[in-house]
Amino acid sequence: MENYGLIITASHLEPASNLSAKERAAELAELQEEWKQRNANADHVTEMFKRNSIRVLKRAQNRSLVQLESDIKLFASNVKSYNISYIYINCHGNSGILALVLNGKRTTTISYTKLKAMLDMIPGKKVLMIESCLSGSAIENVNTGATVFKDKNYFVITASRPYEFAWGGNVGGNFTNLWCKGAGYDYKNTSSKARAADTNNDGYVSVTDLCDYTEGVFMKNATDSSYQSDMCYPEKTYFPVFGTSAVRSDLYYFIVEIRTADEKDAGTDADIMINLHGDKNETGFKNLDTPDYDDFERGSAKSYLISTNVNIGTIQSFTIKSNNAGKDPGYKLERVKIIDANNNKVYPAITCNQWLGSGHLSHRFYMDMSGHRYYIKLTMSDVDGAGTDANIEVKLHGAISDSSFYSLDTENYDDFERGTTKEYEIIVNKNIGQPQYITVKTDNAGKDAAMSFAQIIVRDGATRKEYNAVYGGWLNSSKTSVKLKLSENMYVYNVTARVGDKNYAGTDADVDIKLYGSAGETDFVRFPDDPNRDDFERNSDNKVVVSTIRNIGRLQGIGIRHNNVGKGAELYISTVTIKEQNTGNTYRCYFNSWIEGKNNEVKGFIVNR
Repeated sequence: MENYGLIITASHLEPASNLSAKERAAELAELQEEWKQRNANADHVTEMFKRNSIRVLKRAQNRSLVQLESDIKLFASNVKSYNISYIYINCHGNSGILALVLNGKRTTTISYTKLKAMLDMIPGKKVLMIESCLSGSAIENVNTGATVFKDKNYFVITASRPYEFAWGGNVGGNFTNLWCKGAGYDYKNTSSKARAADTNNDGYVSVTDLCDYTEGVFMKNATDSSYQSDMCYPEKTYFPVFGTSAVRSDLYYFIVEIRTADEKDAGTDADIMINLHGDKNETGFKNLDTPDYDDFERGSAKSYLISTNVNIGTIQSFTIKSNNAGKDPGYKLERVKIIDANNNKVYPAITCNQWLGSGHLSHRFYMDMSGHRYYIKLTMSDVDGAGTDANIEVKLHGAISDSSFYSLDTENYDDFERGTTKEYEIIVNKNIGQPQYITVKTDNAGKDAAMSFAQIIVRDGATRKEYNAVYGGWLNSSKTSVKLKLSENMYVYNVTARVGDKNYAGTDADVDIKLYGSAGETDFVRFPDDPNRDDFERNSDNKVVVSTIRNIGRLQGIGIRHNNVGKGAELYISTVTIKEQNTGNTYRCYFNSWIEGKNNEVKGFIVNR
């Protein structure tokens, strides 16, 4: 199958008739450059279309309105309802209009409203690409408020916003060339068939992918005089419009991201298939394979585009199956993330951690779409290096059963930054009872993988009860997960101990602290070891979170001890500051004391009680 393309350009080599010979020669040279640019754009788009199974039926240049309407009618007569049609336009433009003929004698313009009326004659969905000044007004006109091409049957990308000019040279428009490269044709390297905008490597590109790629590249290289930024509609869409095979209007598309476990023998040479089970139907098993590419290598993540001609509805579950073939057929699946491209719906990533092999060739996983809701609020530690680029997952352990692991992720957002608090929703499709523990796990991936979080709160969406756990420690390559007890009522204190500015005041020993109140005391809590620095150095601040399910009353004092390990283990603490989370009150102890000997507690009193 193939789809069809229509290329519309406007340029002319005839200057205005009322010019002097010198002026006429100058304008003719300028028009020749414009003619070269328009033809370069049309040539490059034609080649890009070919690489995406799109056949150009017409290259229309300098057409009158009557001629253009005739061209579009003829084009529409070749298109079926299941086709996607591609229309590329390159000409001068202004707010709300395009200039179709520029020959020095007359200018024929067409409004976006009139253009859409013509293009609406074409059945099926349409991809509209416009390289002209102020072309963003096709999507949203800042002067009139009109949103002509914001229509469910259109995918639109424009080379400038409603108030920007579009620039180029005799090798083509800036954005046209980047669009072509993003979708598989690079005029500077015609042998390459890579789609630079295909960031998930599934072989396909949406208008959002194209817009993100081109804008990112152009912004790096643009000067103040040539700055422009493309825009697209829909602003965020996953629906593929360019790819390794022709895309159809009548199919339902899903993007499936498969992450293979990063452990010995986890990768496979076997064929891996997936079947998506919806509340209306199912896709049937689809083979996940990229030609000339080693899929399912250890530790790899790869996306695949699958399609079906039936509406399966909301995905309830999916089945992964292996044919157990090849030299190394065993396979461990770590995680699956599914996107409904037609409905722009991103399903929560499901952690699987499941081996497929000779004894167990398939496994069904449930999407947890209609179960019990929990809201996970994670507070990162406010210390150097606490933020992370790694993937973080949580698992709830209830009085009845346990949940699966759930990824904490916000699309297009930097999660897990130092000192931040962010809430995430997870949906568990079974009754686990009252939450009692929570496991937090990192995959330790990315440039800055180590992380430290101070506190995690679980809120039950049904009962509205909150369960708390504090940590303050680190997760990294040597410790990738921690299981914490959840308490319904918890008193939390953020403690900062400052080492004095004296010779030999610091220590290499492990340091513990205890809080004393008017109604009780906490247990000793050890300050966490920060892998990014030496703790308890002279004149340094060191932080720990102290929590208790007991109400110890108003703070009155503290006790500090260490295990006397290391050379020069004695420690001098000058001040200790304590912030009580439950009340917001801050307390200070001017400690000014040496701590010596193994587990010899030294006490200090709160002065602002």
